[in-house]
Amino acid sequence: HTFSRRLNDCADIVAEHIWEFVGSSAVPAVHVVAHSIGGLVLRAAINRHPEIQDYVATGVTIGSPHRGTPWAYGPGSRAPFVGHLVTELRPNSATLNEIHDQTAAGTTRWVSMYSLSDEIVPMYYGQLEHPLLNTDQVEYRGLGHYGLMYHPAVIGSVLTKLADSDAEFARVWDAEFN
Repeated sequence: HTFSRRLNDCADIVAEHIWEFVGSSAVPAVHVVAHSIGGLVLRAAINRHPEIQDYVATGVTIGSPHRGTPWAYGPGSRAPFVGHLVTELRPNSATLNEIHDQTAAGTTRWVSMYSLSDEIVPMYYGQLEHPLLNTDQVEYRGLGHYGLMYHPAVIGSVLTKLADSDAEFARVWDAEFN
């Protein structure tokens, strides 16, 4: 049902799931790995629901159109049921500008993974750069938009980044609460 909704509607649902999961489990925070539009949904969820900010230890975005995508001007923008969502991914769209403008510094560690060869979200568009976010940029070559999700090098890098984030989170947690 994702594509029948607006990006901010998806963000509200994700924020609710994060809040419910952290509230009903023993974990102090979660890591979220998101591909493509999922990275924007996560950013919007944190912007729209700042109460979850401290509960998202890491946000890994893979091939996410942080600056939009020229692909959103193509035939997908006129497709039934999904055209409105594709239109939100156009560079400088109101939705993308809102995500950028509402971004606040916080405790979430961000990792932006993108590929020079991504046919849907070309490199420049996939980089998460915001003056208030400290973001790890991880660049790949020779991987397309969907290849980014499955390639062993990307999966290994995601696991390494999450392990590093766990170690950092544990260090900060111990310093703050012990």
